[in-house]
Amino acid sequence: MSMRATLAKASLWINIVLAATFLGGSIYETLVINLIWSASMPESLSFITNQQYSVNPGRFWPAFSPWYEISLLSAVILNWPVPRRRTWMLLSAGCYLALVVSTVFYFLPVLRILYSPDGAGYSGAELSAMGRNWMIGTYGRIALRLIILAASVQALSIRFTAREKLSKAANDAV
Repeated sequence: MSMRATLAKASLWINIVLAATFLGGSIYETLVINLIWSASMPESLSFITNQQYSVNPGRFWPAFSPWYEISLLSAVILNWPVPRRRTWMLLSAGCYLALVVSTVFYFLPVLRILYSPDGAGYSGAELSAMGRNWMIGTYGRIALRLIILAASVQALSIRFTAREKLSKAANDAV
């Protein structure tokens, strides 16, 4: 196996391990942490701001995400010469981009409101509706993370053959 094929395969393995960790963290956060604060809103939102019992998943995601992003970018670049792998990795990257955009423009702004001690002036009914919608969206994000993982596994199942290397060399020569 060539050095490039070895690096491409290694990048996919690293990406798969990190994508699985990403998915696992999301499932844990949803089934444990989020179910506590969303149990009987708005009263249960006090769990978030209670320092004695509060768990802050916001420490995990910013520390973990850059490593995943580097692995995803590496996997896309190193597997680019194989068109079928490229397709699966682009699907994975597109789903991740959708996660980032939805996080920045929807999930984080809503969490800032839910995490504020006074609910940022929203009524209990409004906070409850925001929390329910946030939880529904979270299930969609888990589905995207599952697609990311499945696409990366599918890309790994495709061989990095000499024919792809030769066709890439021919395309580069033109």
